[in-house]
Order: sequence, then structure tokens, then C-alpha cells
Amino acid sequence: MKDIQQDEQRAVSVIDRMRSLLKKRELQIEPVALDRLVHLVIGLLKSDLQCHRVHLAVELESGLPWVRGDAIHLQQVMLNLLFNALDAIRDVPSERRWVAVRAKRLESNRVEVAVCDRGTGIPEERLQRVLEPFVSTKANGMGMGLAICRSIVETHGGRLWAENNPEGGATVRFTLLAVQEATQK
Repeated sequence: MKDIQQDEQRAVSVIDRMRSLLKKRELQIEPVALDRLVHLVIGLLKSDLQCHRVHLAVELESGLPWVRGDAIHLQQVMLNLLFNALDAIRDVPSERRWVAVRAKRLESNRVEVAVCDRGTGIPEERLQRVLEPFVSTKANGMGMGLAICRSIVETHGGRLWAENNPEGGATVRFTLLAVQEATQK
């Protein structure tokens, strides 16, 4: 029992430090062109995508409105989701190494972004908890990436969730508030 309590205290300490790290950098909330942000992040991963022979599909709705957020934090979310997708397809045959980034406007004045893969998917017993701290689908994973992404998205007034695809693999989606007037810039 004492070991369990110490482990719990360490876990709480790690989470508190991560939250304070996120809070130290004051959010720079402004209109963000989501299509530009997606292409910037993909550019950062270009060599990884080529090296691992990954087919990347980018499906951004035409006339996508800008979103309200901190560009640096939103880039971090996109990077983490794409790295997770790349990890998920690492051991599948090359013809299945497929990742898609999709974004579309929702009726609720929100934009939905989805990162899909054809990898191994998320084990059903972890699917409901995969966004929690210290829950990982990776053998050596810490289980912090998706928890941090969820925290960032929720700080922006959005929602993040994961689901398995019927054809295999998984999709992680998140929503952000659209900024209508920013589409004119």
C-alpha cells in the first residue's frame, strides 16, 4: 500500500508539473489559419513521412474558417497526433502505411480536425481511458502525449476524443471554435 501511495504521489507531481509548464507560457489566443498550421506541421514531418514510406492524405475543406487559439500549442497537438499515427503504422506492411489529416467546418461554429491511420488501432480495454495521463498503447510509452493534447484542446474550449476505424487503425479528433471574421485576412 505504501508503494502504491508513493507511485500515486509521483504521478500527481508529474501531472502538476506538466500543467504548470503549460501555464507558464501565457496563451497567445488569436485567429489561426488552420490550413496553414496543418501544412506547416506536415512540412516538419516531411522527411519522417518519406523515410517510412507513408502515404499522407490531406483533406481540408475548402474555405475552412480560421480558429481561435494559440498557434504554438495547436502545432504541438498536431505534431503529437501525427507522431502517434506514425508510431501506429510503423509495423504494418508498407501498402497500409496511410495517414490522413482532415478538417471540416461543423454546424456549431466549430471546426473539426481528424488524424486517421490504418495502424494497429487502440485496444478496446484502453479506448475509453487512452486520453488519461499514464495510459498508453505503446510498450515504452509514458501515456502523457494524448493527455497533454486533451488539456491543450480543452483550454481552447474544444474537445478531443479517439475512436477505432471500422477498416482498422484509429482516428483522433478534436474541435476548436471557428472565428468567422478571420477568414477575410
